[in-house]
Amino acid sequence: MRLYSGHEPRRRRQITTDLLVGLWVVFWLWQGWSIASSIDQAAEPTRRAEVITTRMAEDLTSLKSQVEAVPLLGGSMGSIIFTMTQRVEQLAELSADGTETVEGMAWKAGLGVALTPNVLMLATYLPRRARFVRRARVEGPLDPAVYALRAITTQPTDLLRELVADPVGGWRAGDPETIRALAEFQARYEGVR
Repeated sequence: MRLYSGHEPRRRRQITTDLLVGLWVVFWLWQGWSIASSIDQAAEPTRRAEVITTRMAEDLTSLKSQVEAVPLLGGSMGSIIFTMTQRVEQLAELSADGTETVEGMAWKAGLGVALTPNVLMLATYLPRRARFVRRARVEGPLDPAVYALRAITTQPTDLLRELVADPVGGWRAGDPETIRALAEFQARYEGVR
């Protein structure tokens, strides 16, 4: 399997394009990770609030059991502390929900930034590369007349005249030297030889 053309200018363009596409993919993956990390840092206050409120609820639960042991006041103070504990636990749950929401947004934004440009780029780039590789893996003998005709129809006239004096006339006449020169050039250009 041949990945690059045998024609030097085209091979350089292919290698350069492959490198640029690789850099593009890496850049947008890094951007996605960077944005996800930045947004995730916004959840740090809610994470700390969750830890603090959870500890507060534990402390209030402990305090409630101690206050209830006090005669006469213990029952009414215990119910007040119980209500406070419930409210603090609600704050802990809200903090956990906020953290989860921000983390979800971080992942979605990061994936969106990383995948969208990469999918668009690769959707246009990979089919062309696959076509070249498929065309370059031709097995068996090449039909020189077909490759010569392909050269005549796809290559600039000035370039063809550098190869042979009269490319179209030589091909029509079936001149073996003209057909061979054009076919060899086109095969190298396409990466087949």
